[in-house]
Amino acid sequence: MDNIAIRIRNLSKIYTLYQSPQDRLKEALHFFGKKYHQKFSAISDISLDVEKGGILGIIGVNGAGKSTLLKLITGVLTPTSGHIEVRGRIASLLELGAGFNPEMTGRQNIYLNGTVMGLSRQEIDEKIESIIEFADIGDFIEQPVKSYSSGMFARLAFSVAINVDPDILIVDEALSVGDIRFQQKSLRRMKSFIDMEKTVLFVTHDMGIITSFCHKALWLHGGAVREYGEPDVVTKNYLSLAAYGLETVASVQEEAEQERAAAGREEKASPLSWLDLGGCESFGEGGGTICEAALYNEDRQEMVTVLHGGECLSCYLKIQVTRPIEEPIIGFQVKNKFVNIFGINSYKYGLPFGPLREDTIIRLRFSFPTLGNGKYLVNISLADGTQLNHVQEHFIYDALEIEVANSALECIYSNLFVVDRRTISFERVVDPV
Repeated sequence: MDNIAIRIRNLSKIYTLYQSPQDRLKEALHFFGKKYHQKFSAISDISLDVEKGGILGIIGVNGAGKSTLLKLITGVLTPTSGHIEVRGRIASLLELGAGFNPEMTGRQNIYLNGTVMGLSRQEIDEKIESIIEFADIGDFIEQPVKSYSSGMFARLAFSVAINVDPDILIVDEALSVGDIRFQQKSLRRMKSFIDMEKTVLFVTHDMGIITSFCHKALWLHGGAVREYGEPDVVTKNYLSLAAYGLETVASVQEEAEQERAAAGREEKASPLSWLDLGGCESFGEGGGTICEAALYNEDRQEMVTVLHGGECLSCYLKIQVTRPIEEPIIGFQVKNKFVNIFGINSYKYGLPFGPLREDTIIRLRFSFPTLGNGKYLVNISLADGTQLNHVQEHFIYDALEIEVANSALECIYSNLFVVDRRTISFERVVDPV
């Protein structure tokens, strides 16, 4: 276990539930041992290793067992069966206000929490000013915490957890209650914490954080492990099921090619270079399938290779229709490794193109914005309905790859969008308006 910070084996947590307190008494006194309770399995037979310096993101719908798992790891709850081995000091930020005495002041609670975490009075004295400074709650540090807002609670609790120099940090959605500035401040501190190769486990519903920070992702469903692995893969599968109740599948491009060869089809030559999307991960109801795509640079009259930004592009999509799609919506979503950058869809922009009742080719024509240099991926989708009420017929992850390379300084040193230089000015002023 030299390189393992947390080892979990066959972990289960089962609760005994009674309809009323009287049922508990009746069960205890019943002569024949009649049972008046029901068993609820919050965690079911989980085995997992978290390496030292590893960052594990835990996702799942409400009630999936995420918080219960963290409480078992921190020792707040006792497992029904299985065992957990933890190496190193743990700092945890679980339920808001957990471990705080509401009658004590913020300063007093810092000493209380520090002592619980195994720090001496001298060690807390050395850290308390940095804790108070990071929490940034002003004079409220001398007030009882029962008077704190949820955001102030989160500030103080996170500040204590991150500044006691733990080996393992465990965070359970507590940062979601803070304001946006504190959330960003906390994420920056977590990045520095990660750079020191500390071990971090956290629960969040923000898939961008999972893919940005985590080395691994754990998807819990019904108290059991649904999937464990690379963050981008796990989050894609989770979002597919959570949003549409559909599994993500990876089609095999070779099989599609073999089927075409067996059928003896000879496709008509096209001036466009079509990209077969059969090997991309996708999900959907299957009323229509986006089989191939071609991205064409209208300005240069050539297939897209490298973009500078501002070009007029056409994205051609070959769609096979298996049943009528009365209100089709085509979506085009550009993202980098971490976040979605921008998206276009025919419904949102009020550009319907009529029902799809047979195989067809759709063209999306638009001006590509100026982005920071780098590589971007494109998700493509076909739905039926409206923006708020639709059936996802086919959603393809990472269907296309686009590279932006522009020698302009604003593109070289920008991460995402680049503001049009023609709209920017810098000048000295004497009397600001």
